[in-house]
Amino acid sequence: MSELMERGVSLVEDLAKRREPMPSQDAVYFISPTPQSLGRLIEDFGGAAPQYRAARVYLTSACPAPLLAKIKGATHLLPRLKALKEINLEVVLEDSRTLLAPAPLALECMYAPGAARSATAQGEWRRWASQLATVFATLGELPAVRYSASDGGVTDAAAVAGLARECHAAVQALARRSTGMPAAETCELLVLGRAFDPVAACIHEWTYEAMAYDLLPIRNGSVYRYDVQTNAGGSEARDAILGERDPMWTELRHLHLAEASLRLNRTLEGFSANNRAAQMRGGQKREVSTRDLKKMVQAMPQYRDQLQRLSLHIDIASKINEAVRARALKAAGEVEQDLVLGDATSKELIALLGSHGEDLSSQDKLRVLLCYAATHPEKLDTSKRTQWMKLARLEEGDMKTVGNLEHLGIAVNKKKRAWRAWSMSAASAVPRRRCARRVAAPRRRSSVCSASRRC
Repeated sequence: MSELMERGVSLVEDLAKRREPMPSQDAVYFISPTPQSLGRLIEDFGGAAPQYRAARVYLTSACPAPLLAKIKGATHLLPRLKALKEINLEVVLEDSRTLLAPAPLALECMYAPGAARSATAQGEWRRWASQLATVFATLGELPAVRYSASDGGVTDAAAVAGLARECHAAVQALARRSTGMPAAETCELLVLGRAFDPVAACIHEWTYEAMAYDLLPIRNGSVYRYDVQTNAGGSEARDAILGERDPMWTELRHLHLAEASLRLNRTLEGFSANNRAAQMRGGQKREVSTRDLKKMVQAMPQYRDQLQRLSLHIDIASKINEAVRARALKAAGEVEQDLVLGDATSKELIALLGSHGEDLSSQDKLRVLLCYAATHPEKLDTSKRTQWMKLARLEEGDMKTVGNLEHLGIAVNKKKRAWRAWSMSAASAVPRRRCARRVAAPRRRSSVCSASRRC
C-alpha cells in the first residue's frame, strides 16, 4: 500500500464491495476479464451520476470477444474510458522467487477418476495454461513445453499430457498477438505430475522459511506475532510482516536452519561490537552491559529498526528450535532423509517410532510414514497397514491418507501376482521321469541348470 501511495494512489478498494462515489477522482481498475468484473465496471458508469470521473482499465489477460463487445456497447462508459490494456499477469507474486496461480480444483482435475475426459477438468487446464502464459509474456520468454509420458505412474499421464498441450497452445496464441515475444524458443517449461517427486509434499523441509511456516502460527500468509519488552519492564504483543521489506528475512529464508542461527549470532555480535565503539567516550574501555546497550539504542533512533528486526528473528529462530526439540523433529528428519536416499528401511522407521513415538505428533508420524510409502513401493497390504497403524498410534483415516498415494500414481499397496501354469511343447519335451529326477536332486546343481536349459 505504501508503494501505491508513493505513486499517487490514495485509496484501494474491492470491486465486489459497496464503494463511496468519488465523481471528482479518476479510478484505476485492475481486474480479470470476467463477466462479473466487467459488469461491475459498466455499472459504475451506467447511471446518471457516475462513480468516478474517468476509468483506466487494466486487464490481467486477454479479454474474450463477447466481453469486449459488451464494453463497446456501454455508451455511458466509453466517453470516460481513458485506457483499456491487457497487461498479461494472472499470477500472484508471493515474493521475488515465488509465483502463485490459485487452483482450488487442481487435485480433482488432475487425479480424479476420468479427469482427462472431464469438461470441467479441461476447462481448468485451459485456465492454468493461460495463467502460465502470462508469466512468460511478462518475462519476455517463449518456452518449449516438455512433459513425461508416464511421469512415474500411469494415473496422471493423460492429465499431464493434456495440461502440457494446453500450455503450448496458450503460449503460442499469446506469442502471435504480443509484439514483445521472441520469435524462437528461449527456455523450457516442464510439466510434471506429483508422482515425479511425491516426497516433496510430505518431508520436513529444513530451511528457515519452511520451518517458520511449518512450526509457527503465521497468520494471513505473512503476519507473525511475538512479544517484545517495553521500557517499563513489561511485555506487549507486536505483529511483524515477513516479506520483501525485511532485509533480514530475505537474507535468512532460504538458508538451512543451522546456518540461519549461526548468521543471526554473528549479526548480534557485530551489532553489539559496533554500538560499543559508538558508546565509548574519552578512550574509556569497559565492557558494555545489556542495560547499557539498551540505553544506547534508545538514545540513537537510527539503530532501533535494526534492533527490532534482530529481536524478531532471534525470537523466530528460538521458537523454531524449541519446537524441533519438543517434537523430536531432528530424529524424524534424519530418518526421512535416509529413507529418501535409500539408506533406511522399515527397521529404522520402527526404531524411530519406538524411541520417539511419545514426542512425535500424529501429523509428524504420518509424514514420516508417507515418506516411507512413497520411497518403498508395494510394501503395504491389509495386515501391514494395521501393524503400522498400531505401532504409530494413528487413526484409520491417517492410513487411508497413506493409501491415497495410489491416486497420485505411486505404487503403495502390494500387487496380487498371478501364477501361470506352463507346459513344454512336444519339440522340446524331455522324458518326465528323467527331468523330475534331475530337478529333484539336491546335490546336483549342474543337472538342474542343464535340465532347465533344455526345458
